[in-house]
Amino acid sequence: EILKNNKTTVVSIHTDNALIHLSALNEDAKNITTSQFIRQPCAEAIMDLAIEDTFLNHPHGSLLLHNIEILVSHPPKNSLRDGYSNKLEIDEWRTIFQCVEYIHHYKSQYRQSRIQEVSAALDYIEYDIGLDNLNEIMNTIFPLLSEIERDKPSIADIIPALIHAQAGLMCMNDWLSRIILNNLFIHF
Repeated sequence: EILKNNKTTVVSIHTDNALIHLSALNEDAKNITTSQFIRQPCAEAIMDLAIEDTFLNHPHGSLLLHNIEILVSHPPKNSLRDGYSNKLEIDEWRTIFQCVEYIHHYKSQYRQSRIQEVSAALDYIEYDIGLDNLNEIMNTIFPLLSEIERDKPSIADIIPALIHAQAGLMCMNDWLSRIILNNLFIHF
């Protein structure tokens, strides 16, 4: 009603955050309006950037991820049904969460492993961040993931879950929580 009374037109354009779309959108915006133009990025694409910066672009994070991959690629006996395997897909937080949860669930079996690579990977995680702490970090981020995956395209829709995740990460005193927190602040 207020917009109508003020003779205001709202144009909404939705794209992902691919650079080609953003540059095209910025050019089109100049042609669409000479007034205020607000670009609101996709929450899921922003979360993907935080994943990349945490686990791919950060040397400490990529080493942690490498050790998670080692453990996931060597499942303890009887932890998976025949014909199934775990696979870590770095492009999704949910997959990282599920792999950490899986490792945490079977940590006693992993500790009994006689495979040197598995023992070394578990020792690295325990010494570097702690498996319980890593699992807690993932559980802190999970509600935010759930909100984003509910197809809420706008960052404004996920603000309560984002604030909750940030508050939880602020209470933790480890390098990974600080990196994730920093990446959430930068990208969101």
